[in-house]
Amino acid sequence: MCNDSPRRKLIVELNIGFAEGNAAKVMPFLSNTIIWEMADGKILNGFEEVSGFLQRITQHTAGKLIIKNMVTHGKMAACNGILKFKDREVRFADFYEFTSAGSATIKRITSYIS
Repeated sequence: MCNDSPRRKLIVELNIGFAEGNAAKVMPFLSNTIIWEMADGKILNGFEEVSGFLQRITQHTAGKLIIKNMVTHGKMAACNGILKFKDREVRFADFYEFTSAGSATIKRITSYIS
């Protein structure tokens, strides 16, 4: 496992942005045509929908982010871990598809949380 991989660093920074509730930090990683599918069946289509969703959840910031595992290969990546909030823990597994193997722009996210 290469911890110096640019793709791994990007996924870490993205998840720090989610944990901080920092939409401005997350949005630069996303394609204008981003599709974000949630475990509950909700699907967000496009930059504006995702941006609006992130703006609504920014009041929820995690006190701690623990990344348990991360895998990157080609234009795909996956990451799972735990977000610790004041009153609860959220376990997550996210799957990312980039626009190409060499790109730093995510075009699809599939998220599972519990």
